[in-house]
Amino acid sequence: MMYKIINEHNGPQNICVLRISSEIMKLDGVLISDRNASSGYARFGTYPGFLNELDWERVFATSWVDPDNKQMIIKRSIKCAEVLVPGVIPPNYITGIYISSEEANNLTNGFSRNVSVNKDLFFQ
Repeated sequence: MMYKIINEHNGPQNICVLRISSEIMKLDGVLISDRNASSGYARFGTYPGFLNELDWERVFATSWVDPDNKQMIIKRSIKCAEVLVPGVIPPNYITGIYISSEEANNLTNGFSRNVSVNKDLFFQ
């Protein structure tokens, strides 16, 4: 999704990325997918065992570009591995936010947790 809205991070509809504690994975009902959960090839599991099933190199890759279109689709899907939390994320699991630039700092008014600039998350 972040790539789809690449041009909006400094626009009038500034966005941020919530930082969620990894402890969220221990809650009942939470699932982990090994790629974009909407993929027909996605597999699902639970913490902690399923973490061993993730292709961490591809999840944290800085690019999914590949001359082979099929491989590029696979890489892009794996890059989008997800933690799926049913219902609502309790506020105490929110540890901070990432913003695209110091100019986007207006998003943080009244926010008391860690705020950091991470341009990579916003494809900058």
